[in-house]
Amino acid sequence: MKPVCDELKEFLSEPTALLGVGNALKGDDAFGPLLVEALTGKVSIPLFDAGTAPENYLGPILRSGTPKILFVDAADFGAAPGTQALLRLDEISDLSFSTHTASLKLFADLILDSNPKVDIRVLVLQPKGTCFGDEPSPELREAVVTLSMLIQTIFPA
Repeated sequence: MKPVCDELKEFLSEPTALLGVGNALKGDDAFGPLLVEALTGKVSIPLFDAGTAPENYLGPILRSGTPKILFVDAADFGAAPGTQALLRLDEISDLSFSTHTASLKLFADLILDSNPKVDIRVLVLQPKGTCFGDEPSPELREAVVTLSMLIQTIFPA
């Protein structure tokens, strides 16, 4: 199995819209929004902080016209906190997303109904804690720094 950074480099070979999903008030569930925040103004790709309602970004995502879309979210996939994985849509049905349940798959299906050629992947991070009021963990903060540096080298502003 390839390291997630190598997989991500391969996936990010074309312009990619990045959609951060999660609740900034629930610890590591803030993974998506924090990565978008770290990248804002530093990359040349469309960024969307969708919070807990990714479906509200259908129009802007489709208008971005990118051939690839990367959803970024925290999900329980039974790994050590801070571990990341890059998943295909068929791999996310059994995951536990803390704030929006199955909406990522539904949202992806809506995108694909409008543009069946778009390639969608989900970058997930195993959270340490997702209770209301939790602070983001050191593992999450390290992942955000590492991933933002990687994405900035691929799509500099």
